[in-house]
Amino acid sequence: MAPELAEPVTEGAPGPGADVVPLGVPAQVDDYQATVDAVQLDGDAAVAAANESNEAPTGQYVTAQLTVTYTGTDEGTLGWDLSAVFHGNDARQYSDADCMAVLADDAMDAPTLNPGGTDTFQFCTDVPPAAIPGGQLSVEPTMSIDDERVYYAVQ
Repeated sequence: MAPELAEPVTEGAPGPGADVVPLGVPAQVDDYQATVDAVQLDGDAAVAAANESNEAPTGQYVTAQLTVTYTGTDEGTLGWDLSAVFHGNDARQYSDADCMAVLADDAMDAPTLNPGGTDTFQFCTDVPPAAIPGGQLSVEPTMSIDDERVYYAVQ
């Protein structure tokens, strides 16, 4: 039995009380059924342990673990197809593209998936600690003309 997909919030930042996809619940993000398994709001120690060459963050590392299934018809390359963004309480966005840390199961190391293929991987963002409380995580296609952003709960 396939899991029931949540209806994502896809336009603009969610307002107070807006529905977001809970942790562990899949939602469709472009050609992927994406589930945010966990979000670590203080990921500094995990990032440092993942690779001794990782530099300390400018702010604080926020990491997210996702499990995705490719639902497209060709092939999917996770690290290039999807992006994670942390929306801080300071009305700024912090993209995984700006996080140069190497993670234990980094999205850029994820395999190319054929239709129906599944993988679990991580994204990181570097966020000022004061901007984290009340912040929000979104996952979106890296290249998109439309705003296809899906918001997920962080706890």
